[in-house]
Amino acid sequence: MQNKFKETMQDVELPQETKAKVKAKVLSEAEAPTAPVRHFNMRRAVVIAAAVLLIAAVMTVPLSLMRPAGNIDVIDIYEDGDDIFPSYKTPENKGGETKHEAEEFSYDYLDEVSECAYKASTERDVEWGDAPLFPEDIDSSGDIIKAGTLTAGYTDDNVLYDSFSKLYGNTWSEAAKDRPFVGYNRIKVTTYAGARVALLDSDNKVIARGVANAGGVAYVYYDPRATVAKVVYKKGDYQFSEDYQGGDVNFLINEQEYKYSSLDLMLMIDTTGSMGDELRYINEELIDIVDRIKRETGCTDVRVSVNFYRDHGDEYTVSYYEFTDDIETAKKYISEQFANGGGDFPEAVDEALISVVNHSWREDAAKVCFFVLDAPAHSESERQGVNSNIKSAVTAASELGIRICPIASSGVDTDCEMTMRTAAAYTGGTYIFLTDDSGIGYSHKAPDDVQSGTFLLNELMIKTVKYHFDGSKIAQ
Repeated sequence: MQNKFKETMQDVELPQETKAKVKAKVLSEAEAPTAPVRHFNMRRAVVIAAAVLLIAAVMTVPLSLMRPAGNIDVIDIYEDGDDIFPSYKTPENKGGETKHEAEEFSYDYLDEVSECAYKASTERDVEWGDAPLFPEDIDSSGDIIKAGTLTAGYTDDNVLYDSFSKLYGNTWSEAAKDRPFVGYNRIKVTTYAGARVALLDSDNKVIARGVANAGGVAYVYYDPRATVAKVVYKKGDYQFSEDYQGGDVNFLINEQEYKYSSLDLMLMIDTTGSMGDELRYINEELIDIVDRIKRETGCTDVRVSVNFYRDHGDEYTVSYYEFTDDIETAKKYISEQFANGGGDFPEAVDEALISVVNHSWREDAAKVCFFVLDAPAHSESERQGVNSNIKSAVTAASELGIRICPIASSGVDTDCEMTMRTAAAYTGGTYIFLTDDSGIGYSHKAPDDVQSGTFLLNELMIKTVKYHFDGSKIAQ
């Protein structure tokens, strides 16, 4: 009987404790007297008992732990090991995304483009260089859609941390109740550019990690319930730590500075229907950025990844492309996008953030992600696991040194602003917002407690990339 049980159960996927209970029940029933006309079916009893116990176990799982298909545990960004600074693993992008392989892009259609441009220039009485290449480059008012049109402002909430941190307790107090990952404590650590930084508790367990920016500063956020006992940084083979005494931490370093020599630039763009008032303009600005990035930064080793997201039930949730050094291909992907889908107000922001960290970022490169959006993520009541997705993705981005730089378009509400300013602050990024000065699109929300000058969006984006690449100031 023992061997029979083992043979029957070896292919049934159940916890050992559950198997033991089933085994005891089966053996006790098997050893009991049986009616002469009824035969005991061992396999059937095992399967029925296993099914009953499995259903009972599932019914006891809290709904908050039953996450929808496509959600990913993105916090697992390291190789196995208990080191303070474990090696990064190469991620596998998965979930509700659509993967696209890089395609060769040629200009075989230049004759067609020239003909279209010539026709536009003669019919609209504009200079050749200002003529749109295609009819869709003219908006409904007759204006030519081109880069250098949209206007924007920005804030670096880590520089203005005192006023920023107070928002959670007043202006954002209601919105913060639905996003429990906001309002963390912060320690500013000054060290080498690109250095990895970790906060440890009294048991030498890691509380939080971050990566110093181009200016050698890491802004490391951590759960206020934790107590920091030690701060550690590592650059190359050198690692140094000191006991935490409170306040900001300044490690004494020599004059030699580390400078980034490579750049990974990502674009993650909301292409739902609500973006229709601005998307074609934004696409032109993004194409301009991609086209100028090498020249403006002086960096010759640049890779670009362009990605797009909508919402669950649309043509795609996230449509992503891996990093490529083929700039023309990246520009082509952007130019092909149009606004569609969505339907309700919230979008799949959490899935898009997950996709951001699940790309193959280079460890030693400066990492910048422009995240273009006009709507918040779904609430936890609408989709279970959204908050844990956002928290995991932003935590992973911070630990990888990915600077999330949102570009808030028309339609952004308080929840969206709070979530994305939090993501920018936690990852050492920059929050950019479109303004009404351009006269394009619907009304734009001015960020809470922010005083900013007005810039052309494409110029501000170039300045932002340079800031995260070599530490150049955005505004002089």
